[in-house]
Parts: sequence; structure tokens; C-alpha cells
Amino acid sequence: MDNIWTLGRVEAYITDKVEENLKLDYKAADALKNNDKNNKEITKDVSAMANSAGGIIIYGIKENISDKHLPEKIDPVKRADCSKERLDQIIKNIQPKIDGVIISPVKFNDDVVYVVEIPQSTTAHQAQDFRYYKRYNFESLPMNDYEVRDVMNRLVKPDLTVEFYLLNRGTCYSLYANIINKGVVFVNHYKLICFIPAQEERLNSSSVIRYKESRESGNILYPEDNKHEEISLYNFDEYQKLIVAEGVAKIMWKIYADDMLPKQGEINLADLKITQ
Repeated sequence: MDNIWTLGRVEAYITDKVEENLKLDYKAADALKNNDKNNKEITKDVSAMANSAGGIIIYGIKENISDKHLPEKIDPVKRADCSKERLDQIIKNIQPKIDGVIISPVKFNDDVVYVVEIPQSTTAHQAQDFRYYKRYNFESLPMNDYEVRDVMNRLVKPDLTVEFYLLNRGTCYSLYANIINKGVVFVNHYKLICFIPAQEERLNSSSVIRYKESRESGNILYPEDNKHEEISLYNFDEYQKLIVAEGVAKIMWKIYADDMLPKQGEINLADLKITQ
């Protein structure tokens, strides 16, 4: 991560309307007022970032009331309410200690904005309330037992995830899977299985028929590598456009890899990113 932070760089998040995401969170100044609830919340949010993909928390930016998750303005932290040293001590209450956290104070008149950069960890970290959290979309949520064990196994087991997107080819779309190795060990073999809406489905049907298509690879996938695979080519007719618009059609997927517990999930076709 780039640890050089200036006021201009922070303000760019506001002017560019950068929305909160898996790796970015905004917190108003009140989040650092000295009380037990806030202290626990800080350890919850920081540990969730480390347990997930890592990321940045900016303390001192207020969210837009009408457009939630978008930054509205700088809401600076008074140094009397929270010094860098105090924030550092609160974060150190996370167990085990997260290595590599960087706190960058950015001066705003007589006050400050704190940018906290959190690396993805190789083990699971517990917040001050003795719970484990993960970052999911815009929230810090409690982790399931298997998720805690998956994070603790990052040093010895692969951690593959899948992201889907559509490539617009003018008259049709190609569906691609981006297979990402988020772990710290390489993968010799993996297999991706997808259940995708069948093209022959008709508008008046009560359910969506799906067919199975699988991909298997013997290529080594190193840590932080990704691989794009074309799954299938679709000529969207009016029915398919309708189910995409209504979010009815879903891709359900499952992925296997060496020494990794199988992962599975689903996503609406309507939610897929479309690239040209």
C-alpha cells in the first residue's frame, strides 16, 4: 500500500465520489470519541479488514445521508479526542496483534484525519468483544466457524475465490470467471463448476432451468495470481434480457482446489459487471 497520504489525496475520495467497498470504509469523527463502545467498534472494524482482504479505514470522513456509503465531506477528528498513539493502542487490543498496520495522520487545520491501512492477515484476529469478524460489502459481520478456520489456514492451504463478469461483444455476451488465488500458497489443480440459466427457458415458465458446465486446470496458480476463463457464450433474447433486468437468473458456482474445502456461492446475472 502507498503510505504517503496528503490532504489532497484524502479529498480526492470525496470529489471523485469513491463509494465504500470491501476494502474501503469511512468513519465520522464521532467514531473515535473515547468510550468503550467506540473502542470495541474500532477493533471490530480493523480486525474484519485483516480477516478479509485487507483495506483502508478513513477516520474523519462523513458519509452522505441521502447516498449512503458515499463520502460527503471531511469531518475532522480533534486531537484531544483521539491521538495517533491512543488509536494505535486500541488497535493493539486485537488478538493476536496485526502486523503491518499503518496509521497516517493527515492535518486538517488544527484537527486531523486518520488513514488506517490494514494488510490482509495470515491468521484470524479477534476483536475486543472476543468475536471474529469479516468484511462483507459495507459491513463488519461475525464470522462462521468454518470461515475462522479457513483464515487460520491461509499459511498452509489455498484460498481461491471466483468473480464473474460479462464481456459485451455487440450482439452477444461472453460470460467469464476470474479465478483468484487470495492465499499465500500456490495451487496445482482446481475445478470450477457452474450452474447457469439454460437458453431454451421460456418466459411463461415457473422456474429457471440450469445446466452444468465445468472447467478444470492443471496450471499452477501462484499467490495473488488470477486466471480468466470463458464459461459460455450467450445470445440474449428478450426473455433473457427480462430475467437479467429483474434479477431472476442466477449463476450458482462451486470451486475445488488442492487441500481447500470446497467453496460455493451464487450471483444474480443482473449484478454482473459488463465490460466492452
